[in-house]
Amino acid sequence: MTNLKKVMENLKGIKEVDIREVADEVVAAFEDFKFKGMTDVIISSYDIMNGFSPSSGLHSAYIDHADAPIIKFELEEVGNEVFSIVNVW
Repeated sequence: MTNLKKVMENLKGIKEVDIREVADEVVAAFEDFKFKGMTDVIISSYDIMNGFSPSSGLHSAYIDHADAPIIKFELEEVGNEVFSIVNVW
């Protein structure tokens, strides 16, 4: 079973991804990680009004459970509509 450290390593490995695939790649990074039996991944930006939009800046990902740990990550545009995750914590 995938642990939180592995999820974070997977996120760090997301490099040069087309803007339309960023969310799918982040979800895939969680592999079979579970938190209290839950597996649904939520991805959000700090702009709660607009929801997640893959843009440069800070974002978070977590399992859909009130007590789940939140992983924060920073996206950077490295090309025309191409993004990499540059920091994970």
